[in-house]
Amino acid sequence: MVEAKVTPDLKPELKLRLKLYPKIRFFVDLLEKSGAELQEEIRRDPSFFSGIEFVSSGGEPENWERISQESENLRAKLFEQYSMMEDDPIKLKIAEFLIYSADEKGFLPISVEEVSKYLDVNPELVEKVRQEIALLDPPGVCALNWREMLKFQAIAKEAPSEVLTFIENVELALEKPEEFSKKFGIPLEKIEEIKEYVANNMTPYVMLEPASNELKTTRIDMEFKKDPHKGWQVELHNVPNITISNAYLSLVDDPAVSEEQKRYIRNQIKKARMIIDAIKRKYELLKKVGEYIVVRQKKFLEGEGELEPLTMTEIARAFEVEPSTISRLVKNKLVKTPRGIMNLRDFFVYGVKGVSQKEIEKRIREIVDNEDKSNPLSDSEIAKILKEEGIRISRRTVAKYRRKLRIPPYTQRKAEA
Repeated sequence: MVEAKVTPDLKPELKLRLKLYPKIRFFVDLLEKSGAELQEEIRRDPSFFSGIEFVSSGGEPENWERISQESENLRAKLFEQYSMMEDDPIKLKIAEFLIYSADEKGFLPISVEEVSKYLDVNPELVEKVRQEIALLDPPGVCALNWREMLKFQAIAKEAPSEVLTFIENVELALEKPEEFSKKFGIPLEKIEEIKEYVANNMTPYVMLEPASNELKTTRIDMEFKKDPHKGWQVELHNVPNITISNAYLSLVDDPAVSEEQKRYIRNQIKKARMIIDAIKRKYELLKKVGEYIVVRQKKFLEGEGELEPLTMTEIARAFEVEPSTISRLVKNKLVKTPRGIMNLRDFFVYGVKGVSQKEIEKRIREIVDNEDKSNPLSDSEIAKILKEEGIRISRRTVAKYRRKLRIPPYTQRKAEA
């Protein structure tokens, strides 16, 4: 740690902030780390966390959650999305066949014509369904090749038109950037931006299956489960069980230890107690947040509805902490629910207090019904209109509601105009 020389005229408040900064930094890191990450951090840095040891019950960890990432999970999710926007039995039959025919990287290994002959349906209809599937979440599934995979992702993410031009002519852009720039009127510096955008936001394939037949494992931090007698319960997992080593504590009274060494040991014990207390307070707050979420999102957990609007600010006010504290607390935390393993952040749905989901869906329907049919609105543009009306939801939330209303994406609405 770098020490700073403080001049006498420095204000006391600033002195205090400088002195507390390392401790504040530690608490910020503590909030964000999962239980497993926290244990690893403590074990990795014995110089800072001297005197701390872990209490183990022995045997295999009870909190390892084995998550099957077999293709059926994501395929079922894709088909569920499609069935929300389409009720035509023939199109549903085609969609199911296509989704479950895609290979482990999301590509369709057979031609549209082959599907048409096998199902005895019009090839144009097969192609239409294929393109609709490719714009679901995750986008690109059922693409015929990597270029098409990227194009579908760009369309779904509403990327700038230059990105599509780049994808369609990527060989020229990479091998002869000057020629590409001249031909399409895209500045050379813009090409670098596009390359970075594609690299950070797209993938040439979508993994529908794990690389091996082994189930992947992860550690969950929390579980929402319903007890037939007690109702909904919140159970924390992977809470570090740590204590101060008795051998370390005994050194304080050991006559063979010098006073200078004892001062160091006392300082380390103080630091260890600070860490133990901070971990205790963190998990107390995490459990309270989980209990709050269970009450607010009860219908969703019971499979009787969608997630209700819930913000981190609302929870922060309930527990008299800063919204940033809640944001850090729920970051990278996994929760096991009756509806599968979810990221704790997924339970936060940003809307406007007092505006129901049905009202938002109704407004989206009205916006689309009244749009210029020759120039339909994208999900981002709809989100912007809603924001101007005081309804703050993301583009992805608009897309989710649009699919539920069975409204095609703007590219398809434009093609049908």
